[in-house]
Amino acid sequence: MKKSLFLNTLLLAMAFFSTQAFSHSYHYEMQVSSALETNDKKQLEALNVTFLYDGEVSKVMLQDEKDLDKLGRTLIRDLGKLGYFTQIKLNSLVLDTQKANNIKLNKITSKGEEGEFDVLQLNFTLELKSPATLTSNSEIALSHEDPTAAAILYYENTEHILIGNNLKDTCKVSVKEKDKFEEGDFPQIVRISCRP
Repeated sequence: MKKSLFLNTLLLAMAFFSTQAFSHSYHYEMQVSSALETNDKKQLEALNVTFLYDGEVSKVMLQDEKDLDKLGRTLIRDLGKLGYFTQIKLNSLVLDTQKANNIKLNKITSKGEEGEFDVLQLNFTLELKSPATLTSNSEIALSHEDPTAAAILYYENTEHILIGNNLKDTCKVSVKEKDKFEEGDFPQIVRISCRP
């Protein structure tokens, strides 16, 4: 049976970077950006998500598959089995989403201490199964975690969470680092709080 690209990547990564591993598995970082999509009724309709993979994992994946369209389809299929590493809650209730669409994988040149290197940026949209009405006392919570405990996902800062013009006057974004978190947990608390 053919292994998934996701599993292949993890196995290759553990083989190549075992000295960087801690605990019982290999870990890598993935930077997240997101944007809420709302309609004129201030109903939440979708979340646009961007994952920026780290350089080492990007390198391994590009060695395994050079065709970005094919690699993107494989990545999103494998992520779909893991809930796209994304959960959206409104007032503590989990919102159901449809399959990801608007999928695009890009290769971006980045600079580091050892010069330039390529990183992969995956963009996709998670549409809600039905629009969620936001009231003046609504709170949206975003969390991103990898059930396999390999990827550590994080937002660089609140500027990486866009809420759009419909919400900017009544809603505020906050990103707080957790004091403690278990392996595989999302290390941040992300809230979009809407007030009168």
